[in-house]
Amino acid sequence: MKINEGKLLLLLIGILSGILLVIFIVNNSSEATKILTYNQYKDMKIKSNSLKAENRGLYNKLFDLQKKLNEYQHSGEETDDKVNKAIKEELKYIKLFYGITEVEGPGATITLDDNRKIAYSDSRELTNIAVQNSVVHNVDLFEIVNELRNSGAEAIAINGYRIVAESTITCEGPTIMIDGNNIVPPFEIDVIGDVNALEYTISSQENKFGDVSRRGLLVKVENFKDKTLPRFQGKDGINYMKEVKEGSSK
Repeated sequence: MKINEGKLLLLLIGILSGILLVIFIVNNSSEATKILTYNQYKDMKIKSNSLKAENRGLYNKLFDLQKKLNEYQHSGEETDDKVNKAIKEELKYIKLFYGITEVEGPGATITLDDNRKIAYSDSRELTNIAVQNSVVHNVDLFEIVNELRNSGAEAIAINGYRIVAESTITCEGPTIMIDGNNIVPPFEIDVIGDVNALEYTISSQENKFGDVSRRGLLVKVENFKDKTLPRFQGKDGINYMKEVKEGSSK
């Protein structure tokens, strides 16, 4: 059992390292310089501090896992039961955090839809910009997911597809694709988290929810009660990268 348990610890470390890598890439993506109002600056500052705190927590978690792996590799057989129990607890945490298990908890359901009167109108008086603003884009969903995460959301699903750290939300012509799955409006966003924090974020006019509301998109919130979200169903696995062994060189 000792070899299998060691592999489990390596798996946990690899998963957490992947999450940190995705967060690093997202946080360091280049964007055009924007001029913010004072309220927007305060809001962004709060979000930035929240993300930094989350990153510190993840790095601490990774450090703890690496420490446990080192202790395990140098432990005797008499400590196997204790280590095995610790590994199971860590695996349970990773499964919840990484979205590979069905979860339940308090939350809400948000319905987001196109402004159909404009988006599907035959009127020639409408500009292309007006029509574009009346449609829900993949960027809108991506930013809304980030708003929910910043408010402390612990699990999110869109049209029945679980969103995880490495999820992709792309535009595919008339549809939006989430991790290889095509979805169309209306978009039903189920979220689990602190209900009061979620309600505050969704009703704010200083974030993405305020932006889509001003564009005339349908935003409906309901069911502030316990939700059940499915496990992650997208493409997963590692196809190209592999571990560099100590002492190896090219």
